[in-house]
Amino acid sequence: MDYAVSVFHTVNTPNSPAYNIMIGGFTVLAACGRLAELELGEWIGKHIEANGLEVNTTLMTSLVDMYAKCGCVDTARRLFDQMSQRDVVAWSAMISGYSQASRCKEALLLFHEMQKANVEPNEVTMFSALSSCAALGAPETGGWVHSCIKKNLKLTVTLGTALGSVLRKMFVGVF
Repeated sequence: MDYAVSVFHTVNTPNSPAYNIMIGGFTVLAACGRLAELELGEWIGKHIEANGLEVNTTLMTSLVDMYAKCGCVDTARRLFDQMSQRDVVAWSAMISGYSQASRCKEALLLFHEMQKANVEPNEVTMFSALSSCAALGAPETGGWVHSCIKKNLKLTVTLGTALGSVLRKMFVGVF
C-alpha cells in the first residue's frame, strides 16, 4: 500500500495511463483510508469533483469509505447524501464509518433508513449494526438486527461473535 501511494504521488499528468489505471482500480482510495492518507484522498476527491465523476457509485463509495476511515465522518455523510444511487456497499461503508467512530446511534438510524429504502444488508452492514447495539447496550435493537440476519443472511462466526456481544450486554448483572 505504501508503494502504491508513493507511485500515485509521482503522477503529475491527470490523463496519464498510470493515473487512470489507479483511479479505475480504486486501490489508492482504499490505501488512503487504511493509511489515514487524508491529504491524498482529498486531492483525489477534488479531481473526482472537477471531472464530474460523482455519478460513479463505486468511486463515490470508495471516497465515502476513505473519509470515514480517516475520521472525517461528517464529510463522508455529506458525500453519501449527495449520491444519486446507493448500493449495499455504500450503505455499509457509511454505517461502518459511524460505528467505527463510536457514533453508534447514527449508525443504527442509518441502518433503519437502509431498511426503509429496501436495500438488503450484507455481513458488513449487520456486523456494524450489531457492534453499535453492543456499544449502546441496546439489546432490543440487537434482537431486531438478529431477526434481520435470520431473514437475510447466514449466521457466520463474525456475526455470531457480534451477536454474543449484544447478548452479554443483556445479561450483565442478571446473575
